[in-house]
Amino acid sequence: GIVLITAGISGRRTNGVTSLLLAAAIMAGWQPSVVRDVSFQLSFSATAGILYLSSPLRRWIVDALGWTLGRAELPRWVNPLFAEPASVTIAAMLATTPLLALNFGRVSLVSLPANLLIVPAFPFILLASLVAAIGGAIPHAHLIAGAPAYALLTYWLRVAAWFASLPGAASTLDGYTTPYAIATYLAVTALAIWIRRAMTPGGLTQL
Repeated sequence: GIVLITAGISGRRTNGVTSLLLAAAIMAGWQPSVVRDVSFQLSFSATAGILYLSSPLRRWIVDALGWTLGRAELPRWVNPLFAEPASVTIAAMLATTPLLALNFGRVSLVSLPANLLIVPAFPFILLASLVAAIGGAIPHAHLIAGAPAYALLTYWLRVAAWFASLPGAASTLDGYTTPYAIATYLAVTALAIWIRRAMTPGGLTQL
């Protein structure tokens, strides 16, 4: 984030993947053992997937909906409330599922519908959390300042808990080893390259 902001302020062209690789290189140089940390691996993979795949996936979803409904233009709410959360979720799922299966032996089957309800609330959660952080430094204002963040985060947790409680919310994968994860990531990489090349604006007409 600092690299992207600095590049923007200095007038240089930004590149999310390059910035992510630089941040990862700095972290690994500072503490080499971080590359074996599962949380680092998941965060890096999810961010890379979102940076590389979410935009073409979003365009494909919009094109697919328009083609299915026979409409050249869709309502404005489709992009922020459906296409954007769906594309971000699918991108992160493709990038992290092999790691989740390898390290935890299970994958979620409800992450897409859960995130469709949660992702649109992220900007409000971040803003409310900022207000809570600032308000917490003001005497006697912490309860009022923190109330919106508490309500939004409670919504997030309850949605996640409800979906997690559903029968068949996750699938167990026994015997999923490192060679399987490597093979899966090779397939995901090939799919990502294809998506980037094929899912240009108006992608369905070009496939």
